[in-house]
Amino acid sequence: MSPSNADNKDVLISFEDVHYSYRVGPNEQVKALNGVNLKIRRGQFVAVVGGNGSGKSTLAKHINALLIPDRGRVVIDCLDTSCEQNIWEIRSRVGMVFQNPDNQLVAAVCEEDVAFGPENLGLNPEEIRRRVNYYLDLLNLAEYKDQPPHVLSGGQKQRLAIAGALAMEPQCLVLDEPTSMIDPAGRAGVMEAVIKLNRRMNITIVLITHLMDEVVHADRVLLMDKGKIIIDEPPRELFSRGREIDKYGLVLPGAARMAEKLQLRGFSFASLPLKTAELVESLCGQLK
Repeated sequence: MSPSNADNKDVLISFEDVHYSYRVGPNEQVKALNGVNLKIRRGQFVAVVGGNGSGKSTLAKHINALLIPDRGRVVIDCLDTSCEQNIWEIRSRVGMVFQNPDNQLVAAVCEEDVAFGPENLGLNPEEIRRRVNYYLDLLNLAEYKDQPPHVLSGGQKQRLAIAGALAMEPQCLVLDEPTSMIDPAGRAGVMEAVIKLNRRMNITIVLITHLMDEVVHADRVLLMDKGKIIIDEPPRELFSRGREIDKYGLVLPGAARMAEKLQLRGFSFASLPLKTAELVESLCGQLK
């Protein structure tokens, strides 16, 4: 296999000059995507950031074929989203999790909710049971399998929504602001689960977020503005830009902000720590 063919085989998501507009009146449209070109490889963890109206959620909905480009094309694992016969297959390969888990939970009991997707795939009962048990356990929800979803906390509900998406065993999971409506403890639990899915199971993650402490776990960060991707680079490179990214409403992660304050007190850092563990390790070395 030639290098170019190998590279193409490794690409799971491809946007080629994608344009999309929302109709807001009889003769008025708002441009949401404006010539987006993007390739995401299998197993990557990609975070997408930007201000309100930058195009983040519109980008996410194109990956699952909830939206189809006005111009250009989106290809998911060699399947063009504009071909209607590909839609079901694309949605079985790309799971979606949205802001409010209550909008995705459809059953009266947790295990039934996780079983909903596999049942619609026409799987046999034994395989459905295997997946339900496996993903409830993976997301630390096994003890709630016989409980109604409404007894769960916000973070647990979001993990249940993720379990339901994973039960269809997709290659990619797209999460659109999945932690914005839950408390810090719930956010930590959801992110721990997402990182586990990516690192241990090689599931491709596309995370739409405005929380910079979540961004630091990604392999790449896409910064969007006015429907375009204006920066595409690893988190450390993005946050090393300093004041250049202030105008897009991005702030440093908590560990980096603390490190800046500590520098004023005489501490030094070879590179700006982005994670709490990095900050603690550096401080311990200086305090010995």
